[in-house]
Amino acid sequence: MSNTTDAFDARGNAPGPWWWFGKNLLVAADVLQQHRLGPTAVMTAEPRQRGTSIAVFGPMLMLRACAIECLLKAKYLDRGNTLAKGGRLQNPPARDHDLDALARLAGLRPSPELAALLVKLQRYITGGRYPIEKTSDRTYPNDASGHAWSEADEAEFTRLRLRLFEEDERLSQE
Repeated sequence: MSNTTDAFDARGNAPGPWWWFGKNLLVAADVLQQHRLGPTAVMTAEPRQRGTSIAVFGPMLMLRACAIECLLKAKYLDRGNTLAKGGRLQNPPARDHDLDALARLAGLRPSPELAALLVKLQRYITGGRYPIEKTSDRTYPNDASGHAWSEADEAEFTRLRLRLFEEDERLSQE
């Protein structure tokens, strides 16, 4: 095996870089949220919003979804699993970008509210950068009320974010 392959596998299987990239993606998402709403506004997508505020909504949620994916992969690695082998990224035993399945593989026990949030959020991994998904039933990531993102979603996301950061802090102190 080459030094490049070994270095790739070492970096891909170390939780630290996954935490780092997840946190960086959240910082970028926070910048978009601040640009969109200001520091104290609640984040929801409403049809009446126009201009740059709505333009950054999908990409902001995409960055959040990608961040959560990285943070969950860090937790997955913390549990002794691997993501890189022989110089290739190995997917966990789940569909690509399946945040709910990844959360379970990472040792989280998602509540029904968190599971619903993860399903909604994972749609933005592609929905935040393309006008359509691969199928029509997945294109518009709305909940049953027709809202793309609600205050309840925002609160659940904040709880998840804090939970993951507390876990990272606990692991770094061990």
